[in-house]
Amino acid sequence: MDERSPLLSLKNIDVTFTKRNGLFKPKSSIKVLSNISLDIYPGEVLALVGESGGGKTTIGNVITGLVRPSAGEMLYKGENVLALPNKQFDE
Repeated sequence: MDERSPLLSLKNIDVTFTKRNGLFKPKSSIKVLSNISLDIYPGEVLALVGESGGGKTTIGNVITGLVRPSAGEMLYKGENVLALPNKQFDE
């Protein structure tokens, strides 16, 4: 990997949460991130700013592996870590 290659790339990330509306009511889905893409290069510092409820924490949770996206790719040093088996992803 050279200095011009991204260390981490998010490509077309979508996150949809499912919520239950009551014990006997059907579940509903809410899309909280749609088509998010960004690159972070070695030595670079990234700041996410925006309105409350804009998805900043959710993006951070995707990057740290706390939330799995519904769609998209997350490349670390060129490897799609979302395609890894859960056991290997958690290491």
